[in-house]
Amino acid sequence: MTKYDIIQFASENYEPRKQGAKIVGVIVHCMGLALRESLDILTKAQYNVSSHYFIPRISGEALKSEFPDLFGNVVLQYPEQIPVIQLVADKDRAYHAGVSSFANWNELPGCEKGLNSCTIGIEFHSPGYMAKDDKYKFSNYTDAQKELGIALIEDLMERHHIPATNLLAHSTIAPMRKTDPGPLFFWQELFDNGIGYLPKSIIAGEDTGVVDTRLEPIAGVREGYTGVSDIYGMQAKLKQIGFDCPQSGVVDEQTQYCISAYCLQFASMLWQPEIVGAEEPWNMDAFIASLNSFDAGVFYI
Repeated sequence: MTKYDIIQFASENYEPRKQGAKIVGVIVHCMGLALRESLDILTKAQYNVSSHYFIPRISGEALKSEFPDLFGNVVLQYPEQIPVIQLVADKDRAYHAGVSSFANWNELPGCEKGLNSCTIGIEFHSPGYMAKDDKYKFSNYTDAQKELGIALIEDLMERHHIPATNLLAHSTIAPMRKTDPGPLFFWQELFDNGIGYLPKSIIAGEDTGVVDTRLEPIAGVREGYTGVSDIYGMQAKLKQIGFDCPQSGVVDEQTQYCISAYCLQFASMLWQPEIVGAEEPWNMDAFIASLNSFDAGVFYI
């Protein structure tokens, strides 16, 4: 079991969770700004943004050395390891999700317009993300960040009795606005540790040249269902999974963003920036195979 330090570094941006709100999930994010700037944004009132936790890329010892004004007095048990920086108490509502939705989570008390009141937010420091304001610029996560992230999420899920599947990307709950934590996030490692969810075709690594790429008929979609070419079926499955996807039969911009968000979390090896703006999904066979194998009810509460 990974042991780690938790450094308390209070944010000004929080409030009590809405009355009756229950923590049902963990939302993961990333920030690509310099470390001090990232912490300023997450803690100072003028920015009105926060998360419950922040995972840096450098050790506790390095934090104390590089930022003595912020962390010089911190006492560490594991100085050579990356620490968890806690910005907001679990019992309070951090401002990390914004306007957001997924599955039926918006039916929960306090979460009608966004998921802040029913989730915990974790920011990973990922220098290079959104370089030059390009939301499709991503950077890798370190092995130490992965190990610590897995340990922290495990602890949070146990502490708050959160279902192990209920780990979502910021891009999943706000696909029109966000792309973090990106396709380089360690979804597979998390899944290997019993955290999160991946479609069966992605787990199996099926050869898309031989799998049946037809979407299974979905009750209530429409008469005359035709499978892979049926945009209604694709949109219906995305909506069943939990995305706010139009049911128009047209691959419009919002549908493209839903496809992109789906791949960013659930099929990251298929993701490409060209998804948004393309006339049709790029790797349709593999994409449809993953939709076919997705348990659409897994995130519903």
